[in-house]
Amino acid sequence: MRDAVIAALTLDTFNRHADKVFMANIAQMVNNLHSLFLADEEKFVATPNFYVYEMYTPHHGAQSIKVEFDCEVDHGLPVLTGSASINGKLITLTVVNIHTGENVEAEITIDGGAIKEARRTILSHEDIHAHNTFDDPYEVIPETSDVELGKVTFKPASITRLDITLA
Repeated sequence: MRDAVIAALTLDTFNRHADKVFMANIAQMVNNLHSLFLADEEKFVATPNFYVYEMYTPHHGAQSIKVEFDCEVDHGLPVLTGSASINGKLITLTVVNIHTGENVEAEITIDGGAIKEARRTILSHEDIHAHNTFDDPYEVIPETSDVELGKVTFKPASITRLDITLA
């Protein structure tokens, strides 16, 4: 989970600066630090980092839009950070809660548009050191559900994607 949080922070930085970042690639996909997959002979498992990359795919080909976070600061960093993009009537908002021990509640507002529906995908675990293994390949996987926007709770050390369809 710790590596997944760092991956999400990095991808959000790239998305916020899409006017300057033309392309970015992961250097090592299998059996390395921050890799997307682990493999050994016939065994293969997706890491939490893989799920972060999968969660961020709606940003591909979309238009990066400005998002503002007005939240507390912990150790010099805002506890919530992220990025947003729009593709047609779909806004994708990705949010990282860097606080390792506390939920953070935030109000989500969208200027200039009415919300038709919203879905939330969360990657989190109560243990920031949790990871997927060959014996337990689904220890850390994302969960998706419908969500009512307004006040949203972000779990500790989590990555959340909100898919917001405009009316």
